[in-house]
Amino acid sequence: MIRSDKNRIFWQRGDRQYIAIQLSSNGEKYYIIGSAVDVTGKAHISEFKKDIIIIYISSIVIIFIIGFLFSYYTLKPLKDIILQIRDISEHNLNKRLDIPKAKDEIYELTETFNSTFNRLEKSFNNHKQFVTTISHEFRTPLSTLIAELELAKELNVTLDDYKLSIDNALQDANDASELSSALLDFARASYDVSQISFTNLRLDEILAEAKLALLQKNAGFKIGINYMSNASDDDENNYDFYGNPYLLQVAFSNLIENACKYSADKSCHIEIETQQEHIKIHFIDHGIGISEKDLSKIFDLFYRGSNKSFEKGNGIGLSIVKRIVEIHEGKLTINSEVSKGSVFTVEFPSKN
Repeated sequence: MIRSDKNRIFWQRGDRQYIAIQLSSNGEKYYIIGSAVDVTGKAHISEFKKDIIIIYISSIVIIFIIGFLFSYYTLKPLKDIILQIRDISEHNLNKRLDIPKAKDEIYELTETFNSTFNRLEKSFNNHKQFVTTISHEFRTPLSTLIAELELAKELNVTLDDYKLSIDNALQDANDASELSSALLDFARASYDVSQISFTNLRLDEILAEAKLALLQKNAGFKIGINYMSNASDDDENNYDFYGNPYLLQVAFSNLIENACKYSADKSCHIEIETQQEHIKIHFIDHGIGISEKDLSKIFDLFYRGSNKSFEKGNGIGLSIVKRIVEIHEGKLTINSEVSKGSVFTVEFPSKN
């Protein structure tokens, strides 16, 4: 590269730098050319290159170490969560992840996992309880059915004997069928609310359907429904509700059937009352009533009170009713007096 500055010309070839100076003497032009190597500058450049290389390598090492430490301490909470999750199995579903103090994304992730484990534990316990219940409760009717058939095989002689054995076996089979239906209803009512489909419906129609279904099965039942809407509330939409029609019909059927079964006249009087903030349904009977001692346990699964000798049952119906009412954010109360009757009241929040 050549550059000029008035009477001077500069250029460089390799490491050597040249300069040419133009002079004039007696009308003649002369050039004086000199050259040299910038040893000091070259040494400085060489040192500067070494410093750059050292700084570059050192920077890469420092950045790598900082990045490793940053990623380690950033991902450590996630690794801890992974280790805790691996430690949870079907044998210790009650364990939960440790909640961090800082309310950041890791806190939300931990809360989400714990909420998921809560649902899994509940579902697993319901499944285990259901399986245990089936194996326990089916043992009695099936054992009775097997014993009846074995006796028929060994002891029956006449046609009447066989007919009697078949009738007894058929009754035991019907009992097992009713028990299986009740257990399946209880399983459905024990599902997580998010797994149950809800739809817009009318409670009065569900109540009427439950009444018709029971009358078809038990023609001797006497069921009356009284609609008690206020004069200011004379709107058909007052019975609108958001729920699961199948489960609600199961709950109403159980309450009506219990009222009829434990009443001498096999009757149940129903009053449906609509108000601004809630809907109340009263199931009234004039039967044998429930003792004060049994009231606190009447909704427990398989519990049968002191009146169990009056009518056969399996102690599941009211447990199903209570769970269904809770799923629909309602409240179930009972007012009963021995030998005078009972009033079961279901209260649902109004959806208007």
